[in-house]
Amino acid sequence: MENEIKNLQKILKSSPDNFQARRQLAMLLLEQGFNEEAVTNLKYLLKFFPDNDEMWFNLGIAYEKLKKKDEAADAYRHAVSIKQEEDYSYNLGSVLIEQKNYQDALSEFLKVNKTSPNDENTIFNIGLCYFHLKDYNKALDFFLQAIELDRYDVYAYFYAGYIYKEQGLTNFAIENYKRVIEISPDYSWAYFNLGAISYENGNLEEAAEYLKKTLFYNQQDVGAYQILAKIFVSQNQLDEGLNILLEGIEKTQNNGDLCYDAACLLKKLGDEPNRQKYLKLALDNKLTLTYPADSIKREIKA
Repeated sequence: MENEIKNLQKILKSSPDNFQARRQLAMLLLEQGFNEEAVTNLKYLLKFFPDNDEMWFNLGIAYEKLKKKDEAADAYRHAVSIKQEEDYSYNLGSVLIEQKNYQDALSEFLKVNKTSPNDENTIFNIGLCYFHLKDYNKALDFFLQAIELDRYDVYAYFYAGYIYKEQGLTNFAIENYKRVIEISPDYSWAYFNLGAISYENGNLEEAAEYLKKTLFYNQQDVGAYQILAKIFVSQNQLDEGLNILLEGIEKTQNNGDLCYDAACLLKKLGDEPNRQKYLKLALDNKLTLTYPADSIKREIKA
């Protein structure tokens, strides 16, 4: 393969307008992961063949591999505008989801769905678009279709569980989150959501077990530390609640919300010097602070 690339480069050095050789080279470069070089050659070819849908599509692939999402979306759009192909629309839809352009992504995936109504990946992505557009009923319908086609689609189960929880159908939510764990035992968000449901239902012991599982798989889960601390406080175990918050502060490298929660608990414990320390630390980490900064500043002055 390397020799083939070198031979083609040699041909183009003496004959740069050998389009057949340049196209072969572009495809080999793309296949071998030389994406910058592939882009250069494809762009050169497109100056002469601007209506070649395959070249635009391959240019989109090269840009996507380079993580240049805007350029990839533009190239895929060109391909789609020239010829309606499932792969073109699917790839464009995938990039648009990454760009959070869910409405346009939905349009592309619906095109694919018309010609391939049983493609599970397309159906899931349609559900994902509807989910982000907050049309939960339609989203749930497509997630359930995805599950019918693939009983191991962990993400479809997870999103279905989330929607059921939002709709107040807690038992269905629990059923779907438990299915997530059966398929993927290290899926921390499923454990967190199960823990949150148990906490809301007053099942504190069960909630604590799920939240500990969450932190076993994801030591950065701020919500898990917060709910665990609340469970300890509700049982009048203030020191244990503080310890879990301090552990979270260490693991998350001074998350602002956890610092403020620790300051509030230190107030209950009557430890004013450390309370002031964590109030200031909360303000020093504003990027991860959702509590009102002005209110915290007043507490420091108090």
